[in-house]
Amino acid sequence: MREKAASWCVAFVEVEEIDTINIYWAAILAMRRAVGGSNFATSPDRRETPERHRDPAAAIIRSDTKSASIAAASILARAKAATVASQGLHAQLQNAPE
Repeated sequence: MREKAASWCVAFVEVEEIDTINIYWAAILAMRRAVGGSNFATSPDRRETPERHRDPAAAIIRSDTKSASIAAASILARAKAATVASQGLHAQLQNAPE
């Protein structure tokens, strides 16, 4: 999927940021970081990407069943999160006392 994608980027928000700005704004921040880290000129559904996300967004119930780009983004994000979690667990196990 990554090799065939026109562009993709996964972004994270640190726990301290979530504690400071709340989970809703942290999700918005992560989306902004992901869009900023990608190299596409248009959004995945080929509409112009709003400058700094000024345009209102609409919630789409079960969006990954209705949009291929949202489903792909979900898969990429979950795969990256699993990789980061397993790396963290591996590091903890390496540093655990015997």
